[in-house]
Amino acid sequence: MFRNIKILYAEDETFIRENMIELLEFLSVNVIAVDNGNEAYIKYKKEKPDIIIADIEMEGLNGLELTELIRKTDKKVQIIITTAYTNTEYLLKAVELNIVKYLVKPVPLLEIEKALNICISNMIKEDNPKKFLNDKDYYDTKLNRLIINDEEVYLDYNEKIFFELLLKTPGRVISYDELENTIWQDGMSNSAVRSLVFNLRKKLPEGCIKNISKLGYKLILKE
Repeated sequence: MFRNIKILYAEDETFIRENMIELLEFLSVNVIAVDNGNEAYIKYKKEKPDIIIADIEMEGLNGLELTELIRKTDKKVQIIITTAYTNTEYLLKAVELNIVKYLVKPVPLLEIEKALNICISNMIKEDNPKKFLNDKDYYDTKLNRLIINDEEVYLDYNEKIFFELLLKTPGRVISYDELENTIWQDGMSNSAVRSLVFNLRKKLPEGCIKNISKLGYKLILKE
């Protein structure tokens, strides 16, 4: 299943890096391994990997700095972050950067396999213009049409921008700042946000848009 997948792996601890390489090669993955974040970015630009696995603390760019740099031009590459410890601030940053998984070391083979399967599933979804909200309702990203119960549902300008923003990275929290910068460049009121979300929710299947307290909103798509 992973035979044609190219993974860039960045880890500065030799023993951990060699162990992970062994696990990935056991899964028949094509691995490109480096020992620092700066080299990882160089290899990313040259090799264009399908998936990146990066340690959160390493020489040069750390895992999140590497991800932030990549995300400026590439929203699609699948990224997994590994860490020796959990940190709430890091976790929140990882959510903002649309990281697939945040794995605590040492990472068991089963956890790596699960994370890679999620990456592959996301890659397949990217190739399909129809983003399904449930078994039959979907948004066609090529035609910019929302189809509910086999009928097109009208979205006004701001609703469409907000919904397409959510669709770009389903499951990722769209912060209030990002929402403001995308739709209301001159500032937004709480009532304007609530009104937009309320009206959009009425047009979508129940439970599609989830509010994350004090952070923002995220879209829940059909698994």
